[in-house]
Amino acid sequence: MATQHRSRSGFRQFIQRERSGSIAIEFAALAPLLLLLIFGTLRIGHAIGVQHALSQLAASAARQALPSGNAVDREGAVRTFIRDSAGSFALLDPSRIDLAVNETSSSLVVSVSMDVSHIPDIPIVSAAFRFPAQQSASAVIAVQH
Repeated sequence: MATQHRSRSGFRQFIQRERSGSIAIEFAALAPLLLLLIFGTLRIGHAIGVQHALSQLAASAARQALPSGNAVDREGAVRTFIRDSAGSFALLDPSRIDLAVNETSSSLVVSVSMDVSHIPDIPIVSAAFRFPAQQSASAVIAVQH
């Protein structure tokens, strides 16, 4: 009976003494969460940056159309501005940008959208977050005739 008690206490001492693998096990448990935080932050930051750039592009294009005389001239000014300046935004790909210009009797609406499906998915991030394949922004400016 005494030997059984000794073997249990010996095993307990062995477990308490041998801690060399505990750090590896803790890292293996926390690494996916750490990777999700790092890559998720990068991917969300990129999506916010694209959204901001699209908003700025739409607003600038709408302001560019103000001095133009009629609806056709305003739409042409917007399209020219988008074509010429979309490449100056770091996160925008001019070949993937779609543009819609709608004018009513009192306003001009410039809508800009970009296909972002070409951005590679990071498996750990796409398992946790769903990102749209298209991002868009609009700007509205009052037009006086």
